[in-house]
Amino acid sequence: MGQAAPPLSLFVRCHHWLVAVPALAVTQLALIDEPGWRLEPGGSGLGTLTHPQGSCQVHDLGTLLDMPPTAQVWLRLASGEGPNWALRTGRCLHVGALPPSLPLPPGGSRRRLGLRIFSAQALAIDVSSMAPIGLALELPLLLQSRA
Repeated sequence: MGQAAPPLSLFVRCHHWLVAVPALAVTQLALIDEPGWRLEPGGSGLGTLTHPQGSCQVHDLGTLLDMPPTAQVWLRLASGEGPNWALRTGRCLHVGALPPSLPLPPGGSRRRLGLRIFSAQALAIDVSSMAPIGLALELPLLLQSRA
């Protein structure tokens, strides 16, 4: 038997960063101005996102990463055992396998915060206007660090 293919990631832009979101967690994506998708402020995160299949809590990728907000794409995510939620992100750039993680500097704690780093230049896309490293999200850890 051959080796299993690595899981896919959806690579989105967050300002000058390339961010990998596990594709298996994404149940739906839509442009910000998609008919039937509406943000209702209030509650945790940005508020509640109403969409054709119901509603869910929504967070902004930029603010989760201590950056300015992003506002181009909605990613509706399945969280396993908990409630579904959505993430507002920048433009979707690529779907593919996540490159291997890079070592963290001594004392690095990004793993604890729900992030890993990878070489953005290892992907077959133009990242010349972006940081040379990318951020891979570990969604449950990232949300726990912000709770």
